[in-house]
Amino acid sequence: MKWLVMVLLLLGVIPATVAQQSAPPLIVWSYDGGFLQVYDGTSMAPLDTCAPTGDTYTGFPITFSPDGSHFAYLGLTNNLSRIYVCNVQGRTLVPVAGQEAEKIRSMPAWSPDNRRMAWNQVNADGSNLQTIVYDFELGAGQVVYERAETSAAFVVPNIAWGASGLALYDMVRLSAEQSQSSVTFINPDSGEARSITLDDVFGLVGQWATQGGASYFVLSDAGTLTAIDPNTDAVVTLPGRLEIYNSMAGDASLGLSSLEGEWAVFGLDFSGALGIGQSEASVTIAPDGQRIAFVTFESYPYGGKVYVMSSFDSFPYQATAIPGLDSAGYGEAGALYVFWGPTALRIRE
Repeated sequence: MKWLVMVLLLLGVIPATVAQQSAPPLIVWSYDGGFLQVYDGTSMAPLDTCAPTGDTYTGFPITFSPDGSHFAYLGLTNNLSRIYVCNVQGRTLVPVAGQEAEKIRSMPAWSPDNRRMAWNQVNADGSNLQTIVYDFELGAGQVVYERAETSAAFVVPNIAWGASGLALYDMVRLSAEQSQSSVTFINPDSGEARSITLDDVFGLVGQWATQGGASYFVLSDAGTLTAIDPNTDAVVTLPGRLEIYNSMAGDASLGLSSLEGEWAVFGLDFSGALGIGQSEASVTIAPDGQRIAFVTFESYPYGGKVYVMSSFDSFPYQATAIPGLDSAGYGEAGALYVFWGPTALRIRE
């Protein structure tokens, strides 16, 4: 099971009556699964009502809906997975029907309007890739894309949902010695799909990012940004760097970028290194866009703790530890991760 967990870590119900935006709390998640806590600024509280019952591993990253009212995550039982959705305000699980079949499912992706969710799924042997779009108002999902049943993926690919629709980066086993990578764009309404074969590009990001009014599907940020322009299907090299921000705060949000393997924070009139190494799910931005939370997995300079940083007036920036939260090393039993609402990617020069 551990290989599948690490791959997914490396690899994001909305009823019609939910119209207002809520400010999601800081959620602390455990790599072990079974530890789900909410921090309100002063104390921790368990979120057991949003955890599945039984022998289910839940140590995957969580994905907030764009309005912050819900989050989704994977639960793993015997290497087969199900998707769970939590109503943040009600602190209750929301049913996601139609998951009775034993499949390996990807991390889910929310639609921009919060009303739908998409995921990929394959059989236990990696065959028969399907893209599912689930409509919360209808309480049902439908297959919008399906690859040849005989093809086999190395792992189930994640799906990304942006203003230009659905996109997935995929690598297919052609033979024991040969593989082929591609990107497939899918219209979530019509199911129309087109695939672009990649000869010399391997995806490390596989997410949508915006630059001004344009949207790109970013494949790699290893040295340079390599992306696909969905308007032309051309593979392009873009100047600049990827920046994580909280989409609820929009342009006013602080940004976080990985520079030479360490996290750095960017504001409107300042920037500075945080002095912590880059790790998945180890840093996040508050819904107001002006605070960050992060986990340190090393002994220096902070120790294995969960911190909140809210002041950037002078460097080095000062962080406040949340009492009672000790994290083990990244990817180890006892490691903690933080999530604080929906995040997105933008490209900044």
